[in-house]
Amino acid sequence: MTMQDKLFLGCMASLICSVSSAQMPVPDLAKPPADARHFIIESPGGKHGDSWSWVATDGTRMGRESMNLRGQVWEIDYSGTPGSDLMPSAMTIRGVTPQGDAAESFSTAGGTAQWRSPVDAGGAAYSDPAFYVPQGGPIDTNAWFLERLLTSPGRSLDLLPGGKAHAVKLISLEVGDSAAARQTINL
Repeated sequence: MTMQDKLFLGCMASLICSVSSAQMPVPDLAKPPADARHFIIESPGGKHGDSWSWVATDGTRMGRESMNLRGQVWEIDYSGTPGSDLMPSAMTIRGVTPQGDAAESFSTAGGTAQWRSPVDAGGAAYSDPAFYVPQGGPIDTNAWFLERLLTSPGRSLDLLPGGKAHAVKLISLEVGDSAAARQTINL
């Protein structure tokens, strides 16, 4: 077999592998319902995209995000199932990012947690509440994490694949003016 033949076969194998694991087509991503929470992603440079979050009738958390930042495109969605401890018992992220396929999954079963992301794969024993921190996904994955962290005992939470998060109140600040109602926010 010549070097050209080997190169040709290598290219074909690479092409076949990339086709068989192609990312989720944008038209097949979740469609937010009319009553989904809608956030606009913007900067002083203008609007960059949209993010929606909602809870399906079966209790599954859902999110959909579409963003274009200087020609880099994110088209992603996710679904997350809370377990009895209100932590993710399953999470699936689909779509495309500037780095390629956004496919990510997490699940717990039989005292074991399993995950696979574009940058990592593994598993660990799962008995105490722990929050899976995905590598990617829409903004709602962060909202879910913060909800669990701020309501956890001592505002401390074990994380998967590893680590621990702890929230501490730094300052309270009153915001608003004559055009907007004054309110207190906490950092």
